Amino acid sequence: MRILALALVPLLNIFSRFKLPSLPLPSLPQPSLSPPLTSDLDSCADLLIEIFFFTDPPPPQTPPPTWSPTANLSIKSLKRRTSKELQDRYDSINDYMFCSKDPTTGEVIGFVELRVRNFGIKETLNDGSLRFNSGVYEYFPNSPPSSRLSFTLTPVITNLIVNPKYRKTGLGSKLVKCCMMKAKSLKFDTVALQVEKSNLRSIEWYEGLGFEKLYEDKSSRRVEVGVFGERSVRTTKVTMSKSIKW
Repeated sequence: MRILALALVPLLNIFSRFKLPSLPLPSLPQPSLSPPLTSDLDSCADLLIEIFFFTDPPPPQTPPPTWSPTANLSIKSLKRRTSKELQDRYDSINDYMFCSKDPTTGEVIGFVELRVRNFGIKETLNDGSLRFNSGVYEYFPNSPPSSRLSFTLTPVITNLIVNPKYRKTGLGSKLVKCCMMKAKSLKFDTVALQVEKSNLRSIEWYEGLGFEKLYEDKSSRRVEVGVFGERSVRTTKVTMSKSIKW
């Protein structure tokens, strides 16, 4: 056996000089980016519900809410309501939507909204906290002083979702860029958004895109679906913003 091993050494040295060509990794087709059609809104609503209730952190509910007949009805009702709300905003002059479709199947795989609305800080309280609209918020010390001034009409990014199969492909960044370009075309110099405080992964991702924390909104609410159906629960959201470069 030792003699055989020694005999194989020269052969191994010869083969080691040759490198096999690396095979290209399979790539997903490049999706298209454009405002959705009205016929896409139901698909956008379905993707929103799927991502927010079954995929994104906070961790998906376990077991999934579909195990309960009551929860099943709530999910269906939520989808119908979400689709109706998207339709209403679709027709609004202050709301803009972008979606991405698989070029092969036409499936909606990404979606985002840009909503122009009053958004800002109303006043600073004596204890250093900030009053915004009807809630009291914790202020981040490094946020720009201009955020202390008053309500301003601001483009706000909401409902950014990407099909899990297309994550880490840069699609999310492209959807955000669409919003930034639209805001710039409307002559705004800042874009804002809110992320749940517990969603650390998304907060870090937005920071990587250049967004900065402004304050925590402790009076926000979100919808949960459980065995007894749908309910609104209090949550804390981190407000972030990014300046638009001209």
